[in-house]
Amino acid sequence: MDDSSVHYAYGLRTRYNTLLYAACAAQYALLVEPFDKDLAKKYSVSALRAYAFGTDSKHDLGTASLHAKSERGRGMDYVQPFQDMDQTSLGVYETHARLRLFLLTDDPSYLDTVQDLLIHSPRPFQHPLEAKMLVPWLHFSLMHPKIAQHIPKGVIEEWRSLFVGHAADIAKHSWGQPYRASWPVNQDYWMAWGASSFYNQAKFLLIAHTLSGMDGFKDTALKNCDFMLGCNPMGMSWTTGVGTCYPVDIQHGPSETDGIADPVPGITIYGYTGGVARDLTSLIWTSPDAKLGTLTFMPKANTYLPVWNRWSCHPSSNAGQCEFTIHETVSASIFATAMLLPDGWMPSEELKNSQPKDEKDLFGYWYLP
Repeated sequence: MDDSSVHYAYGLRTRYNTLLYAACAAQYALLVEPFDKDLAKKYSVSALRAYAFGTDSKHDLGTASLHAKSERGRGMDYVQPFQDMDQTSLGVYETHARLRLFLLTDDPSYLDTVQDLLIHSPRPFQHPLEAKMLVPWLHFSLMHPKIAQHIPKGVIEEWRSLFVGHAADIAKHSWGQPYRASWPVNQDYWMAWGASSFYNQAKFLLIAHTLSGMDGFKDTALKNCDFMLGCNPMGMSWTTGVGTCYPVDIQHGPSETDGIADPVPGITIYGYTGGVARDLTSLIWTSPDAKLGTLTFMPKANTYLPVWNRWSCHPSSNAGQCEFTIHETVSASIFATAMLLPDGWMPSEELKNSQPKDEKDLFGYWYLP
């Protein structure tokens, strides 16, 4: 931010993003409080300020005009109209914030309008909370014992059944897959943006296990985690630094520029997306020749790969498979791992003092075919 040669663009402060932040800050404050009371207080104050902003209708943007330039700021001026979120959809995020702030403060007033908000709220796995957006877990807090005693039992049971029912739909796909990952056996598409990062499936299965007590959900979640940790046809662990064979060249600036061959650990990349990027296949299967024709290196019959082998280690020409987001890959890996850890678990000294591997020991370059 201190580099005057770099231009930054900032989005307008929308109410739903502010309420989502309020919920996250409240949850973080509660989690960090046993370890750092000052940091917990900082985030508690921040959560309350964000909540006050997000619930105030005067901050609704309504219809706005966003002024921009084409070609990522280098081209012609244009105006993009923007319509702020409607009140019904906004209620999803207000509910999330109210639930987390109640758990943080024990102030029952945060629950005063939750039941009314839920009546008009979209249900999990419906727009805008589709499973493919990975956000239907927003109301998992509703079933927390401290909250459930303040909400009518029928409301709690309705929402519980939505979570458990979706997990059952996920679990049934595991039995068609030889590695027991929860994916339709006849589908090799719509796999990008975290859809086939199976920690996300494990997340919903573990939520259902918590809500139902049914061990089958936990067992299936473990199989999905196993797939992500190397029990797949390529033998890859999809999280850097975890296991023996993991991605070693990823779309991550610090990992590319820190002079260390081993990437920053703990990053779960997209991995399988249905196929490698066309930019990469155009380099390794064909190439332009001097006469503006094409040289073919790979017979067409050999270009077909089974779906669980369609990945390649090449961030610049295969960015879609070698990048990540906190929301779509990393957060679910943290959630699933944390849910499976025993109470009171602490990292070992060996883990805390682990060091980067030498390049000769980075087997992610030589994964299985």
